[in-house]
Amino acid sequence: MKYSVFSLYIVLLGLSILFFSSCNNDKPSSVVSDTISNIPTELQSLKLTSIFEDNFDAQNDFENPTGNYSCNTQDGSCSTIEGWTSLQVGNDRFHPVDDNDPNLEANFQLSMEQARGGTGKALKLYDESFGNSGQWGSDILLTKKFDQGYEDLYVEMWVKFQPNYRWHLLESGHGQNSAKILRIGHRQEGSFSSTFGSNGGYGPLTFTNIMAWASNNANEWTLLTGANRCAPQTTNYLCSDNGSGGIQGFIANDGGDRLGWAETFGDGQWHKIGMRMKLNSAPGITDGSLMIWYDDQLLGESRFIDWLGTDTMDSRLLNSVIVCGNMHNYPEPEANQFEQWYAIDDVRIFSVQ
Repeated sequence: MKYSVFSLYIVLLGLSILFFSSCNNDKPSSVVSDTISNIPTELQSLKLTSIFEDNFDAQNDFENPTGNYSCNTQDGSCSTIEGWTSLQVGNDRFHPVDDNDPNLEANFQLSMEQARGGTGKALKLYDESFGNSGQWGSDILLTKKFDQGYEDLYVEMWVKFQPNYRWHLLESGHGQNSAKILRIGHRQEGSFSSTFGSNGGYGPLTFTNIMAWASNNANEWTLLTGANRCAPQTTNYLCSDNGSGGIQGFIANDGGDRLGWAETFGDGQWHKIGMRMKLNSAPGITDGSLMIWYDDQLLGESRFIDWLGTDTMDSRLLNSVIVCGNMHNYPEPEANQFEQWYAIDDVRIFSVQ
């Protein structure tokens, strides 16, 4: 049988595609942003390299067996949650379940129950109603620490709050409830401490804080704040240098009207949170930055941050990402043992160039 020149060309083209495809399978997991789906517009001109992701589908089901639970090892891994470095669950007052109230839940759960898209698995975290104006209730920290550090990281994840999730200050009509839900920063070598103060093992550090805000019994808004914690912690924990202001990103509609809880996270749907932290080029130089997104909408940017203060003498590259966090919320008295859940899924971490 004779083949035309065109047919031969098609065969050779197919073989070439197969060859280069097999070669590409051996390349490192570096991807340019235009090959990554669903990233914010502001990042599409940059090169993003995927360094970690977890949709939790391949993880084993798990819930913390005791009220205060910790999993970490000196080799930097947590056998409970594969691929992650450590898990710390604290302030769990209503668990373990007892015979008097079988409906009480473990604070940290990983299962199929709230998987995004209806398949796979996700994290389900319970916030217990207790505390006061100066106390945080739920305290869950799931940490990924990298062996190497980065100057610029972008992290995104999906979050869903249970329907009719309650905030005590929204119900009273005045004040700010908050949930620290995502952190990026530098964790000192060998430190598994969850302490973030001047004597803690972290810095510099930033976190995304979901806030439900009621003002003067009239206006209700939802915002994401970006708070800055600079280095060194002993002298610059609160970023006292000029140009270190944080972000207050109010969620608004296309017309610019600010939206409340019911119109944002309170709708019982999944929403994406994104945060980018870029270190300053040298200690004392205020060219570091922070950006925060809600459903790929840029809510705020701070461009002149001195993450590494002039007293920073050692390397403080970004090597740590923490999901989950603290809750400041007590809609019911502690004696009522009232608890609510939120879920997290599809965590992705990229270095940025």
